Amino acid sequence: MTGTADISSTMLSHAEAVAAVEEWLKANAPGRPLNAKELKQYRDDKFTSGWRISCCYQDVELELDLLLDGSFPYSLARVAVATPLPFPSYPHVEEDGMLCLVSGLAEPNPLNPVGIVQNVLAWAGAVLEAGISGRNHDDFRSEFLSYWNPGVAKVPVRSILEPCEPSRMIRYWAGEQFYFVGENENAVRRWFQSSGLNISSAPLPTAMLLWLEKAPLPSEYVRTAADIWDLIEGSVPERLNWLKRSALEERRVLVVLGAQTQNGICLSAARFSPPTIKGFRKGRAPLELLDRPYFEKISITRMAVYRADPYWVHGRDRNGDLPALNSARVAMLGCGSLGGSIVHQLAQAGVGELLLVDGDALTWANTGRHQLGAEWVGHNKAVALKTSLQRAFPSIRVAERAIPWQQIEDVSEILNSCDLIISTIGSWGPEAELNAWHVATGRKRPIIYGWTEPHAVAAQAVHIGNEGACFACGVSEFGRPKLCVSIWPAERERVQEPACGAYFQPYGPIALSACVSLVAGLAVDTLLEKSSSGCLHIWAAPTADIKAAGGNTSPEWSSMAGVETGGLFRSLSWSRDDRCSFCS
Repeated sequence: MTGTADISSTMLSHAEAVAAVEEWLKANAPGRPLNAKELKQYRDDKFTSGWRISCCYQDVELELDLLLDGSFPYSLARVAVATPLPFPSYPHVEEDGMLCLVSGLAEPNPLNPVGIVQNVLAWAGAVLEAGISGRNHDDFRSEFLSYWNPGVAKVPVRSILEPCEPSRMIRYWAGEQFYFVGENENAVRRWFQSSGLNISSAPLPTAMLLWLEKAPLPSEYVRTAADIWDLIEGSVPERLNWLKRSALEERRVLVVLGAQTQNGICLSAARFSPPTIKGFRKGRAPLELLDRPYFEKISITRMAVYRADPYWVHGRDRNGDLPALNSARVAMLGCGSLGGSIVHQLAQAGVGELLLVDGDALTWANTGRHQLGAEWVGHNKAVALKTSLQRAFPSIRVAERAIPWQQIEDVSEILNSCDLIISTIGSWGPEAELNAWHVATGRKRPIIYGWTEPHAVAAQAVHIGNEGACFACGVSEFGRPKLCVSIWPAERERVQEPACGAYFQPYGPIALSACVSLVAGLAVDTLLEKSSSGCLHIWAAPTADIKAAGGNTSPEWSSMAGVETGGLFRSLSWSRDDRCSFCS
């Protein structure tokens, strides 16, 4: 086999596997080989071998194409219905006749190429028999998008709608590349502004989200505007006047259809362009003339809807934590390599609102381990991160302060409006001041302090809530944690640039990634109330990595870790100090 070394002598090459299948077909399912043109007729045109086989299911004669690609037997065989059929005829038969694969056939057994073909043909027969008999017609509903989307208009609809009932009026924007729907005009405009896109200031037209009791079968798909009339009349008849007035006044009418299926929520859309009524100028005809027979003459255009709402983006409707995260507001104090990566993970996790605070600009030396790249050098980190995050996740809300946190006007009002404050400043002076503010204002909101040890060989994150120890309880008067994973000779703890006072810690993005996940994980746990005040999370790299960087494990950590030398995670308590000058 080309490019593959040390293959067992029991393995078959591609040519040998194809020959074995052909020999089995001659004895068990006679057919004829497919020519090159026939192999190229399918959308997936990588097939190199194939045979046409005649089969009978439920007294229905069908011709099937058995197809193998150049990777066989390391890939599955495929089956297509070669007999011309209108689409959709049977569940799981795609527009070009190809049968879609199901999870039970997801992986081949390359040691048994004939067995691969036998299993695929048996599965295809079972699917076709169920389709012909009607036993699996509910699959048309549970896999609705597979049958609605083929044949739709080239221009899709992007949606940030709340994917749920009831039926309601919504707003939309129509462009040449895509349509866009949202709950209201403000939501649509904010999404475009966050994405860095400009749209006209003209009022956005109204559309309708029509929630159906169940997803329709292909025979029930809307084909004329009268079908839309019937759906509205059957569920929200009071909205028929909207349909009439839109047909009278608008160039196009858009309806989004939603339904809950066994496999989740599906959205689709239909639009039509209403003709003018003879004898009347546009928008001047009486509503009474727009009855159901008027709509029977108007054909509709089916449209695919691609969801961009938080429920889909942050978990495909399976993230039970999303409502709590999406309604949360988090302040990030310090947007360097650690803080910038943490807020990016929080945005990916679905946190709905972020406040970014940092007074520093990005430098070239930062870009090797920061979320921001070369295009942002010279820009303030908080401002640049805001733009970057909003373009990546237009549904979230991001604010910034391009100043140190102490200079925020009405700092108590701003920070106490957040559900969580995270500090990755990494400098004792401003964090001691933050701790003093926290204690003085009654510790109304939890703060997570996160930091890396030298060379990012360890990370710590502590949740300081409204009771127990404050941050200063667990550090020395100079801000050094009382428990450190690593110890270092002075010349290895910090490295100096060829400039006066220019010190830094040498570490890269790979070493940093575990530190980021540690702090972000504790942040999410805190927002979901899975973490309590005084909870300390510690991650330590393998002992060999610490020593390779020129350090060693501290005696305290060594006694705690014992003989374990691999990467470790520990959850400990941040102990209260009765002599603490801040909170005693």
